[in-house]
Amino acid sequence: MKTKTWRTASRSFLVVGSLLVASAAVVPSATAAPRWLRLSWTQSPSTTVTIAWSDDSDGASQAEIRLPGGTATATAGTSEDTQSGTLGVTYHATFTGLTPSTAYEYRVQSAGSWSTWYTTRTAPTPGSCEPFTFVSVGDGRGQEIPVLGYTQSQQWPGVMSLIAAENPLFVIHSGDYVYDGDVEEQWETELDDLMTISALSPFLLSQGNHDDGPGEGPTANYNKLFVYSTSNPDSTED
Repeated sequence: MKTKTWRTASRSFLVVGSLLVASAAVVPSATAAPRWLRLSWTQSPSTTVTIAWSDDSDGASQAEIRLPGGTATATAGTSEDTQSGTLGVTYHATFTGLTPSTAYEYRVQSAGSWSTWYTTRTAPTPGSCEPFTFVSVGDGRGQEIPVLGYTQSQQWPGVMSLIAAENPLFVIHSGDYVYDGDVEEQWETELDDLMTISALSPFLLSQGNHDDGPGEGPTANYNKLFVYSTSNPDSTED
């Protein structure tokens, strides 16, 4: 039986590529539903944010955003059934007209249940030369082990917690997020820990050769789960 753990990073040091990370942070606590909140950008990073999340069944959905402690603005969500009992339904909503370099609180609702409030922030105005921090990481996938099946990397959850402690504006993952993109349960295993990063900072995942399938374009699990900007006729960004 797979357990779900939400971790608190202790003070430690870790090298991720050429990045030396040292910090301590409390990561978001789990909620029953909605689950797997994942931020991205599909339009201007300085004035918009896109929120995707998953739930067990299709239905009405909504997202709210506000300045910390302020009055919330709501927008209806869009749902897309992944045709999978494991991955459920992907919901997403995009907020526009936001202020650059500004912290916002947001939450989402589906199947009659709200998430807790999370905090993220918009990017600086293009050309402003305002400094920001981002993280580039990759190849955090687990392995297929005989008898045991797919086993998550023992290091990867800790790496994510330490990255989150740096509070980056966004995170780029260069691909190979799972071992076999055809297998829905592998995505579920990794997504259980993803909110350590993706609920706070846009998580921009490139589709590695391990991440494709089943099929290409809209039928791939990658495209059913993540909502990114698109530039081709089938409305995907592979």
